[in-house]
Order: sequence, then C-alpha cells, then structure tokens
Amino acid sequence: MTSPVISAMMLTTAKVINTMGSRPSKANSQDARSGRESADLVANLFRQHGWRVKKERSLADKRVDLVVSRGGKRYIVECKVASEGRPDRLVPLLSQAILQARVYAQGLREPAAPLAVVAAPAISPSAANSLKSFLARFAPEAAIGILDREGFRYFVGPGLEELNAAPPRRAHRQKLPPPESAYLFSDLSQWMLKVLLAPLIPENLLRAPRGEYRNASELAAAAEVSAMSAFRFVRQLRQEGFLDSDEEPLRLVRRSELLRRWQAAHLRGAPEIPLRWIIPGRSERQLPAALQRGPARQKARPRSTGMSRPLCRRRVPRIRIRAWSSTILLSRKPRPRRSQTHGAVSRRRRAPARRLCPRACFPGVDLPCRSRSRRCACRGHLAGLARCRLASRPRRSTGRRDPPPRACADLRGETVMPGSSDVEYFARLVEALEPWLGQVVIIGGWAHRLYRLHPLAQTLNYEPLGTFDTDVAVPLNLPATGEQIHERLLGRDFHEELLGDTRPPAAHYRVQSGDTSFYAEFLASLEGGEVKRGGRRDVTTRVSGVSVQKLRHLELMFKTPWDVTISPAVGYPTPSTRRTMVPNPAAFLVQKILIHDKRTRDKRAKDILYIHDTIETFGSNLAAVREQWETNVRPALQPKAIRLVESAQKERFREVDDTIREAARIATGRNLTPEMMRELCEFGWQQIFS
Repeated sequence: MTSPVISAMMLTTAKVINTMGSRPSKANSQDARSGRESADLVANLFRQHGWRVKKERSLADKRVDLVVSRGGKRYIVECKVASEGRPDRLVPLLSQAILQARVYAQGLREPAAPLAVVAAPAISPSAANSLKSFLARFAPEAAIGILDREGFRYFVGPGLEELNAAPPRRAHRQKLPPPESAYLFSDLSQWMLKVLLAPLIPENLLRAPRGEYRNASELAAAAEVSAMSAFRFVRQLRQEGFLDSDEEPLRLVRRSELLRRWQAAHLRGAPEIPLRWIIPGRSERQLPAALQRGPARQKARPRSTGMSRPLCRRRVPRIRIRAWSSTILLSRKPRPRRSQTHGAVSRRRRAPARRLCPRACFPGVDLPCRSRSRRCACRGHLAGLARCRLASRPRRSTGRRDPPPRACADLRGETVMPGSSDVEYFARLVEALEPWLGQVVIIGGWAHRLYRLHPLAQTLNYEPLGTFDTDVAVPLNLPATGEQIHERLLGRDFHEELLGDTRPPAAHYRVQSGDTSFYAEFLASLEGGEVKRGGRRDVTTRVSGVSVQKLRHLELMFKTPWDVTISPAVGYPTPSTRRTMVPNPAAFLVQKILIHDKRTRDKRAKDILYIHDTIETFGSNLAAVREQWETNVRPALQPKAIRLVESAQKERFREVDDTIREAARIATGRNLTPEMMRELCEFGWQQIFS
C-alpha cells in the first residue's frame, strides 16, 4: 500500500506541475539534459554488471526512463536528478520517483518491479544516511538507488546489491583567505613587463618575445608562463592604471611612473637572517658538501636588475637554498645574550641593574663606601668549582693559608689553573695498566676527552669537560698474568682508599704525592641482580687484585671499542706511544641514556653535556657512528632497551627541561644556550639512532 505521506507529496507535486503549465524555460531544458545524463550513467552501470537495458521505452501513454532485466528479474527504472546533494532536495525527488515507478509498473502486462533512482553531483554521507532513514521509516519495501558522480552508489532490491560502491575518501582542504593583490614587481611579473616593453626597446638591449597581445592568454603563451599568472598580472596593471583599457591590444600607459616604481622596488635591502650550523665544522667545506649530498637544492634565477634571461648569465646569480625534512643543518642564530650583573634585582625588562657591592667590576650605580673594601659575597659559584679559580684577593682573616689550587677547564673566560697535572697523572695510570691496555677500556669523562684524538673527530674551539676521576672498565674474566694491576698501581705512587661497607669494599686509587684529587676507579658489568640469596649484595668483586664495582649496561663498553693513540706529541707525557681503548661513540651514548633515570640530578646534567659534546665531536662523521649502532650495539640490546634508545629523541630532547638548562650552565665560556643544546642533541640522535 502507498504510504499516506508519499501520497500527499505526490498530490502536491502534481499541483505544482499543473500550475507551472507547459511553458518551456532554460531551467527545464537544463534539468532534462541532466536527467538524460543520469539515465545514461545508470544504463551503463547496469550494462557493466550484465543487465539487459532498454532506454526511454513508451508504455501505453507513459514514457519510462529505463527497462532493465536479467534472468528472472525485471525493473522499471525512474531516474530523478537534483542540482544539489541536500536532503531537502533529494527526499521529494526520491518520493516522486517511487510513486511514478509504481504507476508505470502497474500498467504493464508483463510483471516488473518498480525501481526509483535519484542522483546528484555529490552526496555527503550525512545526506545518504538521511535518505536511508527516510526509506526505512516510510517505504521499507521499495526498490531504490542513490548515486552521485563521484562514485558513491547505494541500491536496495533483489539482485541490486552488487551495484553498491562505498563513497570515495574526500581530502579535507584548508580554506585559505582570498589572496591580496599580486606584487607588481615579482620575478615573474618583471619578465612579463619586459615582454610588454620589448617592442619599444632595441633587440641588442633586450632579448624577449616581440608582438601585440590582445589578452592575458596570448601574453601567457608568449612569455611561457601559466595563464593564471598572466591574468593576475594583467588585472593588477588595470587596477593601478598602467594598462590602456580602451584598446584591445595590451598597451602600457604612464610608463615613466611605472619605471620609477620598478626602480624603487629594488632599493630596499633584502632581509638577512643569521644562520648557524647545528653541528659546526669547517664552514668552507661544510656548505658545498651539504649541497652536493642532496638535502638542499640551489636554484639560480636571474636577478631582477638584469634585462633578460640570456643576458643574466653574465651576472652573478642569486642562490636560493631549499631544505626538506633532512635539513641542511642550518638553524637561526640566537641573539647575543647581555652580560648579567651578579646580585642585580630587576623585575621589569630594561630596568637598570643596581650594584649591591662597592668597587665591583660590574656596570650599575655605585654605593657609598663607608668601610674598608670587602669581598663581594653575592657572587656565588658551584661548590664543584672550589679551588678551581685564582683568588681575587689574599685572605685577611685568621686561619690556615689558602689551599693549593687545582686544575680545571676554562670557566667563563676567567683565569684558571693550568690542567697539566691531571694529564700527567693519567699518563702515569696508563703506564701502570700497560700490560692490559688491549683488554681494559677507558670510559666516562676521560673517554670523552680522548675522543678528541680520534681520526674521525673534528677540531672544536673549546676545551673538553674536565674530570678528576678516571673510570676503567675491566672484564670479569681478565686473564691472569705474572703481575697484578694492584701491584703496578702501588708501584707508581697510587694508594688504595677503601669506601663503603660492601664485601669487598669499593675503592678509589689516588695519587699519593702532589694533587690528591685525581683517582682511578675500576668498573665491571653487573650480571643478574644486585642482591643474591641470603641478602648479600653482589655489587663489588676483586679482579687482578683491585676492587671493581659492578654496574648495569657496562658490557656495551666492550662492543668493538676504538683505539686512541696518546704520546708526548699530543700532550700526554708517556715514555712512548701508547694505544688505549675507548668505547665506540654509539655505545657511549647508548649507555648514558640507559642509566639516565638512575643517576642523580647533577650527574644527569653532566651526561647530557657529554652527549652533546660527543655528537658535536663526531658531527662530520655521524654515518660511522650510526654504522657502529646498527652493526655492533643494537644487536646486543634487548627489545625494551632498543625502544628506550630510539625514543630518547622525543622523550629527552623534544623540549628544554631543567636537566638541559643545568647542562648548558655547566658548559661555561661557550655561549651555549639550552635551546641550542637541545637542538643539536635532537638532530644528532635522529641521525644516529632513528
């Protein structure tokens, strides 16, 4: 039975058709043409699936769009077309098509089922769902079809399911604001201006196409540019009154003013953006090498001051550098930081800093001196820098004399004590370990310092981070020889300093005479848990007579270590050339990340600085470090450790945190900001471990 709602809609549609009359109109002709196109589309669809199709067949006094049949199934198809895919347009047309198809099917002698088809240029998923819910509610038994020109098809009826097709995935495009008027003197616009001016300039001064152009299309063809660029250029000329609008050929007017503006457009200086290399190297070689590798391409276009493209070959072209995801390692150079006055209190920007100590060497306002000059108490330093600086003035209070200063790296450009004593003690330690130099590995801070002597390292303009302890990794199965490490250390002026309550106790091996700050510490890999059965802690052991501490992930230090040669020629006072082993940089970096969470706060900052300086040291040979990671270090790790290493770029170096700020503060005298440190670590980690 026909639904009351559909019957009412049919009566309303019939009244509207009767009131419109039979007067032809342009809209009716367009609707008829769209209806024929949709009928052809439906007919081709049925033919592709093996149906027999008859188009526009007259039955009695009625004209049917299509009659399709296959096997024992036969349909009378009524097609309707909507100009828009909106539900308020599609629902009435679909209702009309259902009613007309039913009437046509009832007037046939041969049995046939009605099929109503509605089409639109594009039907959204929400509009299709509205039609489906309407049919399920008011005409669940009807055979219908819904389709658009983008490929969406939805049919309901016996044997029609094979015609269905899912809607295509539409790309969401960002809506941009309408563009402003084109710049009249861009590179492309200047070339088209030369083409228009060419008939007025002798050929020996300007090589360009010559002729008359009636419109922008002809100008685009002559200048070999896109039609849209020519249309925008011509429109801009008309808007600014430089084009004669009365004559058909394009003719420039007010040429003197146009040329003056053209000349003034090039009097402005080009904006200069200072850049720096993320991983510095030799600038005279770094840029050509980066351009040849392919991450960036250089495009030379003729300068706008040239008269023509062929003539510009004699001039020096302007180089434009484009960078893709694998950047050319360039970054915006930070502005130089102003020297901060110690003890200055300022809550507003540009507020004048007041001097809080008389006779201090800082800019500010002097305070009256009412007593003898005193030492500035507001100028504080880290506790680890004690005895690293020369005293600013002799002591005047009672007590013992100043302790002897010790060696330290350069700090903020101030006077420091020479660092020759620690190199001397390290050379003495290397001589004590000479029989085992092919089996033990120098790790920690001294490995970082020895990296500077490797052939793959590049020269840096700052001193490495200094340290007073030397970490030596020894294998637990060190072969026994005639001598022991303990005996050779004692014979070269080292003494054993026992620490802790473990069995055996941990030990530092210090120098007896001279500077007592230098000491050696022996480490080995921890296998299994730290606590054994019975509650005994298994964190130390004896190897070749020396006390060795067991630490996690120390086995990575023995994965293909690199050789570094020290001798008096490079500043190490050894009797002869000695070859020491240091961990390969990939293992060194991985071990720092794996133990990062278990370190104290100050040691975390120092490890971040070690990572930064190691990447910068081998910045020109990161491919060799990556090869060590893929070949030797990565296969030795568990999957969880591999995920931890590969995610360090996002977890540790995505943004600046307190640890990175503290690491940048430790690197004194280097003009290194936390953002610069984070940027280098992120990029270097990506190049090695991504």
